[in-house]
Amino acid sequence: QIVVDGDSYRVVPEFRYLGVYIDRAGRPSTVAAHQLQAAKGSFARLCTYLGTQGWTLIWTRLVLYEVYVRTHLTFGAPTWAAAYLRRGEISSDRGPLGLLSITYRQGLRTMTGLDGYTRGAVLYIVTLRWPVEVALAKAVYRYYKGITEDMSR
Repeated sequence: QIVVDGDSYRVVPEFRYLGVYIDRAGRPSTVAAHQLQAAKGSFARLCTYLGTQGWTLIWTRLVLYEVYVRTHLTFGAPTWAAAYLRRGEISSDRGPLGLLSITYRQGLRTMTGLDGYTRGAVLYIVTLRWPVEVALAKAVYRYYKGITEDMSR
C-alpha cells in the first residue's frame, strides 16, 4: 500500500483513469492493447447490429464504423500515442500501433465488402478515409498545441 496525505491506496498492476487503462510502468502498450480490445468488441456489436438492420449502404456503414469503432482505437491518444509517433512505429505492422492499424483496415474492408487483399492505399482512397495513425497524430498534435498555447499566455 501507498499512503499519500494520510490516505491509503492499494498498489495494482493497472488501473483506469478517465477511461484510459494505465499500468504501473506507464507503458503505452497497455493502453493500446485495451483500446484494441474495446474496438474489437465494438466492431463485433456493430456487425451484429448492421446484420439485423440489413443496412447495406456503404457510406452509412463507414460513418457508423468511424463513430463506434475508430473512436475506441484512438481514445486517449494524447496520453499514449505520442510515444509511438516519436519512435516512428507508424509504418510498422508490428507492435500495438501496428495492430490498431491492421484492425482498422480490416474493419474498413468488412464495411465496404472489399477483398481482404486490397492494398491499404487503395482502401483509403476508395473509402475516402485516412489511416488511423493520422487520426492519432492529429489528436496528439491538437492536445499538445493546446497545452503550449495555454502556457504561452
